[in-house]
Amino acid sequence: MLLSAASRRDRAAADAEAAERRSSVRERLEATVSGLGELEYLRQRQEVLVRAALELREVVQTVVDAEAEEEERRREAQLSSEEKLLEENILLLRKQLNCLRRRDAGLISQLQELDRQISDLRLDTEASHDQLETDSRPSSGFYELSDGASGSLSNSSNSVFSECFCSMADADGRLLSAG
Repeated sequence: MLLSAASRRDRAAADAEAAERRSSVRERLEATVSGLGELEYLRQRQEVLVRAALELREVVQTVVDAEAEEEERRREAQLSSEEKLLEENILLLRKQLNCLRRRDAGLISQLQELDRQISDLRLDTEASHDQLETDSRPSSGFYELSDGASGSLSNSSNSVFSECFCSMADADGRLLSAG
């Protein structure tokens, strides 16, 4: 009986040991399953976060693109208004330039007319000089300096005035600059 009691004790100890091992393995398996469940939960949570971040990125990119388009439209509108203002200024400057050209043409024609009148006065002066030599009136000296046939001061002034302009004209009859 000793054997059987000892064997029973060994067997009971072995059974207890096996039960303890089974219990320990069961606990480890349950902890592993629990860990796997937690890992699955974390994986799903991470997937949701990644999808949300990707969707948010798409929304942010859409907003950024819309803002960039709006900024581009504002720049184009500003440029177009600046371009319109510049075009209006260019048109105004062209009109002023044409006006100045017409005015210059008018001045040139007036100067040519004055030059012609001066030339006519010269011819009149030479004709009146011939008449002056035949004048039988007594001379006081003033009338000899005058180029007018009637000896009036107005003719004399015109003559001096035209001589002044004639001295400023070149050989072709164009006026020279005073400077």
